[in-house]
Amino acid sequence: MALVEDVKAEQIHWAGTQGNLALAQRRLGDVTDDLPTLNTARQGYGACEALDYKTDSPFSWAVLQWNIADLALARYRLDPDPAVLSEAKTYVTAARAFFVDGSDYQTERCDDLLGKIKTAEAAQP
Repeated sequence: MALVEDVKAEQIHWAGTQGNLALAQRRLGDVTDDLPTLNTARQGYGACEALDYKTDSPFSWAVLQWNIADLALARYRLDPDPAVLSEAKTYVTAARAFFVDGSDYQTERCDDLLGKIKTAEAAQP
């Protein structure tokens, strides 16, 4: 019960911590080519999504969207499911829509990721 109360009271901080854990799992899964670890990372990002903090912390929300897209592309590399590639495109597009008005660096990162997604789409059988 205490954890639930902490999440409600410190939602953004909890999401940041959960997101960092998911990012670590994403990096580990990518380095070791371990799809289950990447899927665990997706579950961690899903816990952050469930908090729906777009209004309270839009920059953090947009970073989450980018991280989910980046993770989807890593998952696609190990399991080329077109739905995962579509997920990547959806999430990075949402991130880019936010960043385009405030962060040239983040917008460029989104554009780079979109380029990788387009390359993967073009290589689909």
